[in-house]
Amino acid sequence: MSQNGKPVRAALALALCVLTAIASAAHWQALRSSFHLDDFFRATNNPAIEVVSPISRHFVDPSTMATLPQIVQYRPLLPLTLSLSHAAGERLGIDPVIAHHAGNLLLHLIAVWLIFFLTRALLRARDSEAPNTFLCFATAALFAAHPVAGVAVNYVSNRDLLLALVFILGALIAYLRIAERPSLRAWVICGLCLLGGLLSKQNAALFPLIALIYELTLGRRNLLDPVLWRRVGLLALFVGAYLAFVRYGIGFSDADQLVVARAPYEYPLTELRLHLFYYAKNLIWPLSLHPLPQIEAASLTDPKVLFGALFIAFSLSTAWRSARSRPLIAFAIFTYFAWLSMTSSVIPMRSFAEDYRQLISLPFACLLGGSLLCALPKAARYPSLGALCLLLIVSSNSNARHWETEETLWGRAVELGTSSQGHLNYGRSIAEKDPARAEAAYRHALELNPHNAYAKINLAILLIQAGDVEEGLVLARKAASDNPRWGVTQHWLARALVFADRDEEAITHAARAHDLEPTHIEYRDLLVELLYRHARELQVAGDVESSMPHLEKLHRIVDSFSNSHYLHGWAHQSRGANAEAAAQYREQLRGDPSHLDSRYNLAHALRDLGEKEQAKAELRTLLSYSPAHTQAASLLSALED
Repeated sequence: MSQNGKPVRAALALALCVLTAIASAAHWQALRSSFHLDDFFRATNNPAIEVVSPISRHFVDPSTMATLPQIVQYRPLLPLTLSLSHAAGERLGIDPVIAHHAGNLLLHLIAVWLIFFLTRALLRARDSEAPNTFLCFATAALFAAHPVAGVAVNYVSNRDLLLALVFILGALIAYLRIAERPSLRAWVICGLCLLGGLLSKQNAALFPLIALIYELTLGRRNLLDPVLWRRVGLLALFVGAYLAFVRYGIGFSDADQLVVARAPYEYPLTELRLHLFYYAKNLIWPLSLHPLPQIEAASLTDPKVLFGALFIAFSLSTAWRSARSRPLIAFAIFTYFAWLSMTSSVIPMRSFAEDYRQLISLPFACLLGGSLLCALPKAARYPSLGALCLLLIVSSNSNARHWETEETLWGRAVELGTSSQGHLNYGRSIAEKDPARAEAAYRHALELNPHNAYAKINLAILLIQAGDVEEGLVLARKAASDNPRWGVTQHWLARALVFADRDEEAITHAARAHDLEPTHIEYRDLLVELLYRHARELQVAGDVESSMPHLEKLHRIVDSFSNSHYLHGWAHQSRGANAEAAAQYREQLRGDPSHLDSRYNLAHALRDLGEKEQAKAELRTLLSYSPAHTQAASLLSALED
């Protein structure tokens, strides 16, 4: 590079350093955040992320993403990167929650840098002159500090969205290079980045539409241009092949997990209202961001639906009219709404709105914000940007403080208005220290949604622990009967029955939970513990025969549990099946050579089988462990006579 390039490189380095400082100042408190929501199934109790190898398992088995089937999607880069940050935390001696949040913050920083370079590339596509450095810096700075971006940094499970954003930005930068100077290298980079985005979250499937928008605006092509359709068609073919592979090769569909049945037009009407009164509001007034906001379904008579529709129509028509005169503005507007369209248009998702849904659209809203700042006199631009970034940093830190604990997060959500699930989460966060308030929160959750199985389960456990056993069991049974294919409801009904000292009935539901989700460790462990405990109680009560099926089932599930093989051996021995009893005692001794009762009973079984020498050997071994064992000494003396 020539001497003239050195100041340019220095300016770029300085800009990236300042952007890093802005992003860090805005979101450093994420390192103090706790796990929340889906994190408990993806990042804390998920054995699939506790080891890195084999990496391939994430790409063939969607269940590595989460232990709760209802939230499993095919996003293999999420569990893979969580396993990497978990391993890095262990290597460095860092708490996993800090390691995971540090990983999210790093992805946010990468996104900020990419937005800076993407804006430069977009400006080069518009003008042949040097890019407007202020606009590049302002766009990235607004994104770096914005609280909407902070939601994804504070919430570990939003890493899939952060990963998708990083890869999408990379793919778009590569595509701009293709548009400027087509090359195989640029196509390969674009394809790899797009694949990374798809493997992170399927929002990336809209990338061909973004390429089309670019070609019609900054690319200055028309709909009849064959080059446009060759490029966009190739991208669409790539995305289609990927979706077909996931659907028919992996045998998985994200839509089956995320899309729900709703009343006709309910979802699109509500989204029309939310684009103005929720998403647009969050861009300019992000102080009320919180998870699971309370959103009422809209109808045609709702005047806010009309205002929302007019807002979208005005924005899109403005973009259409300015596509030739101000193509960058048109591109930003069209792209903002395009990225939101997958989750906030006509496809009925589980929830009407989430704070993080704007993340991929946010860079393009920030581009519009930066363009507005460019309209100011030059002397006022940087001071205005600085003041705006300061306000956003303060807002981001204020919001981040609420993510520090479950109680602070859901307490604020309750204050601002949250869904049934939000009230449930608040109840869970205070259940130990304030059961009365927790009960009120659970009951309010059920008022908002009488079908909330999790609220029923948690209220049931609370009532049983407080002594109201019958009402608690009614609720737990209702949750299980309403959702018979959910392992979680069967598992917690079993736990409720355990609290109520009804172990035998609990075994039935624990077994159902295990059958529904055989890889779930917590469900397996509860069933094994119940089988062992009940078998032991039966033997103590003298009903050895009835203990046999429980022990047989236990040993089909796990190799051993406590002294389960001893109990199984005793059950066989009491029936005269000495060979089977001896096999069980040996299994017990393999794991616990000093288990004296197993060795003593094994000696008896061997004696009855006519294997006196082996019986004597076992007794001598027993006496080496316990020389004062009079029964063993007596039996050995009898065998030696």
